[in-house]
Amino acid sequence: MKKILFLCAFIFLISCEDPVPQDYKPSNVVEALLIVNEPIKNIRITKTQSLFDEYKYENAIISDAKVIIFENDRELELQFKKSEKEEETGYFYSDTNYLVKKNTNYKLKIVFPDGQIATGETTTPDTIYWKRSIQKYMQYPKDTINLPPGDSLEWAGKLPQSVFYYFLTISCLDTLNYGTYLNPPTNELNRRTYSIIRDDNSYRERTSFITIPSTKTPLVWSFLKWFGLHSLNVWLPDNNYQLWALQVLMTNKFDERFCSVKGENTFGFFGSASVIRDTSVVLKNQP
Repeated sequence: MKKILFLCAFIFLISCEDPVPQDYKPSNVVEALLIVNEPIKNIRITKTQSLFDEYKYENAIISDAKVIIFENDRELELQFKKSEKEEETGYFYSDTNYLVKKNTNYKLKIVFPDGQIATGETTTPDTIYWKRSIQKYMQYPKDTINLPPGDSLEWAGKLPQSVFYYFLTISCLDTLNYGTYLNPPTNELNRRTYSIIRDDNSYRERTSFITIPSTKTPLVWSFLKWFGLHSLNVWLPDNNYQLWALQVLMTNKFDERFCSVKGENTFGFFGSASVIRDTSVVLKNQP
């Protein structure tokens, strides 16, 4: 009899344990960025996936949510569009003539298929502009051991309250072709600058993300991973986007306490930014 009681107690205690890892409840993820003087697009709404399942981005997409952005009393209802490019898949406003306004308050409301609601709010920053034009061609230094600073990038803008950084993103637009962008053109192929060691976590990333506390900075050659055609973008973020970018883009982590989207079982950001863009061809320091 004692053995039976012991066995029953053992089974009872086991049944009180936490659910098995496969008992997974996904969370909603919102990545919504409004860019001043651009249409509303690429608002991404997804759900997390279990570590025990094969990750597929298409399985994470939530395409049937009701998404509305409010500009004062005006309602802008967004539609979902799927693209072959992952970064272009998301919700957008069908009237592409409507451009996001500077210094304007926007509110976000999302109604998920299960009826859950998430909200957010952002005030767009002012515009920024280049004070110095970027050179069409930039010569990478021959001395790769002691790299001197490159020509300065300089722009005009004003950081909003509680925002401490501009963001500079440098991205190689064509890792294959090089001679195509020379004058006259050639058939020469592109290659790496070898400024990043192979075991670096960002080795395979085409884009470098840098924080800048002022409106002027020298070009740091070590941030360039390839030669050839590059885009150089300066971002003036609001605080919502600043908090998201500093965590996700720099550390690949996110603290839910800094969410700017509020809702049950939902995290992410609803932010805004101004951006200036230009391109330049980085010339090889040797064949």
